[in-house]
Amino acid sequence: MERTVRRVEPHGYAEAVSHLWERVGAALVRLERVAESPAEAATDDFLDELPRLQYGLHAAAELAVGIEPPRGGETLHEELVAALGEARDVTADVGHALVEGDAELVEPLLPEWRGILFRVRLARL
Repeated sequence: MERTVRRVEPHGYAEAVSHLWERVGAALVRLERVAESPAEAATDDFLDELPRLQYGLHAAAELAVGIEPPRGGETLHEELVAALGEARDVTADVGHALVEGDAELVEPLLPEWRGILFRVRLARL
């Protein structure tokens, strides 16, 4: 169980978010690379690693919920938590479409997926 960062720790929030980013950063990079590819380029290799990548987003969202933001940063922190959760959900939608094996199901999801993955990066800033 991760501990909650308390407001009395001057650099606790920044350190906690940095730790969170270490956990999700590699998964996010891989997801972004796949999301930038054409729908037809999704391979069985990606399908095999998709559950792990999706779980990385899930675990990061759970970890973020346990981090207490500094005063005045609550809204920005809520955006980070929401972005991670939405990225997890859209990744699941893409995974479902890929399992169906039809690029036409994947294609309409790609812009939303790219956007939400960018939203995670933006929320981190």
